[in-house]
Amino acid sequence: MKILDATYVPVCASLFPWANFQPSKNAVKLHVLLDSVGAPQDLQVTAGQVHELEVAQRLDFARGDLVLLDRGYVDFDISIDIVVSIEMHFQELKAR
Repeated sequence: MKILDATYVPVCASLFPWANFQPSKNAVKLHVLLDSVGAPQDLQVTAGQVHELEVAQRLDFARGDLVLLDRGYVDFDISIDIVVSIEMHFQELKAR
């Protein structure tokens, strides 16, 4: 089992001019892949505008890996190859 997630970290525009996020804000995005005990397997830092899927598509997963992720990583257009070989289960853990 692996856990994949990302989070924004606000940064100073003068120190990180490449970290575009919003017109008046700069941020980097930390993309983290953890194993089942919480040990990091991959950490990538990107500009805040980089979508989670861009990073997830570059990661290597072994056949049979169970990956826990949030809906920011779900794209049914590119997930079709995965759906053919596995069954996907979604469960809402907390209603808003």
